[in-house]
Amino acid sequence: MARLTIASEARADLRDIRHFSKAAFGPVVVRAYLEGLRERFLSIVTRPLVGRCEADVGDDIRSVGYRSHRIYYKTAEQGVTIVRILHHARDVNRAFEVDG
Repeated sequence: MARLTIASEARADLRDIRHFSKAAFGPVVVRAYLEGLRERFLSIVTRPLVGRCEADVGDDIRSVGYRSHRIYYKTAEQGVTIVRILHHARDVNRAFEVDG
């Protein structure tokens, strides 16, 4: 099975999602949301080309949606790297500029 890696920026995104969602919706909801994200990550690993190309934010970046977020990732021979998890209202180009 291909390997799943979560980049430091995506880990920070997950922390932000957890903190915001816990405060806004409570621990039960945040736990379910994060579990849903994890399941989506695993589906990306098994079908990495399912996402749409996001060439405007970086070479070889693809994305898939999960509820209010988009998961941005790169594929390679050894597996998939989740690079960002951004809310649909977020300025994606700006978020990637800050990283790059």
